[in-house]
Amino acid sequence: MTRVLSYQVANRVTQKELEYVLAEYEPPAQPVHILHRHDRYSSNKVRVFIDLLSERLREDSSLR
Repeated sequence: MTRVLSYQVANRVTQKELEYVLAEYEPPAQPVHILHRHDRYSSNKVRVFIDLLSERLREDSSLR
């Protein structure tokens, strides 16, 4: 038994390779904030990464 973050095992839980135990003792979810510098030096790569990260975090939060 181990304690890991949900995003680290989400795929394996979905594929039934792992399962949650003692879920009733799990602490409440903590919000995640994405902070970045937005100015004329901002990169499109950073914007794309933030969009991807936001999408994945929303998907993961709907798994439970």
